[in-house]
Amino acid sequence: MNFTTQTIAVPQDQVETGKLFAILSYVVPFFFLVPLIQRENRFAHFHARQVLGFVMFALALNLAVQIIPAAISTTVGPILLFAQVTLLVFGIYHAAIGRATQLPVIGPLAEKVLAKINAPQLAQM
Repeated sequence: MNFTTQTIAVPQDQVETGKLFAILSYVVPFFFLVPLIQRENRFAHFHARQVLGFVMFALALNLAVQIIPAAISTTVGPILLFAQVTLLVFGIYHAAIGRATQLPVIGPLAEKVLAKINAPQLAQM
């Protein structure tokens, strides 16, 4: 399985019109659904899929932390929280500067799992 992060080429006009939606999808809970409705914007749609993949990943991790014994979860929990915040900051930063860059580790997996969502075709750089 390939987990390398890739940057996707998106037309500049779509970056400018979709930047606000892309940033908000990382910041506001469940705002990732709005860019999914805005299907004609490749940039917003790309970041919406990344956030949706992140949310699924974060929920699975948080569930796993709840299941494991308390002695382990008190150590692992803060590390996972830090990793989640780091991924969100990474996504916000790249959305703000106008790049469609996949989130590390989970980005390629999110694209693969969520490929069935009717997305505009994106060219990889």
